[in-house]
Amino acid sequence: MLKKTLAVLLLGGLIPSAHSLQNDTEQPATLYADEFEMDFSAGIRVYRGNVEFVQGSLRLNCDELTTHMGENDEIDKAICLGSPGRYEQLPEGHADEVVGTAAKITMDQVEQVVTLDSQAKIVQGEMTMTGKTITYDMVTEKASVGGGGSPGRRGTANPAGGIPDQSSRPGIVIQPRKKKTEPGEGEMPVGSTE
Repeated sequence: MLKKTLAVLLLGGLIPSAHSLQNDTEQPATLYADEFEMDFSAGIRVYRGNVEFVQGSLRLNCDELTTHMGENDEIDKAICLGSPGRYEQLPEGHADEVVGTAAKITMDQVEQVVTLDSQAKIVQGEMTMTGKTITYDMVTEKASVGGGGSPGRRGTANPAGGIPDQSSRPGIVIQPRKKKTEPGEGEMPVGSTE
């Protein structure tokens, strides 16, 4: 059995983003893993086993994290593999964290794009998006969601309940608008016993 290795590394700005908290990219990054390999000449570092990455509000958890380093030893790309891998970040100006899970999460700092691939899911507050692949452009704040089925193909009927199987199609769950209550609505009048 491998002796657990604890690595604490200071890595420069993983994902500068208009969506992340301003100070995330200004924070040191801390990484923990059971083991790691570093190829300094190729600029590739591979962290394996219960990988945890934290930088400000950004957190990654996965089985394996591979970083591709660029000039000045900065991360150009990080690839997180897991069953599933998990990405969490608090967007600036929002109360709810963005939580993403997928078998593979690729963060490209150069292109400013995060791609969740294979059983991708993003949850923020009460909104949930699912698909085979979810790609998010951090500069334009646009997302695209793709499925694994043939274009135009409908879900197949589930013999148990007749409910269509939509697992190969992208989906989104948006909660209904919350009902506004009028001042005093639902309150009992003073002195009322009912």
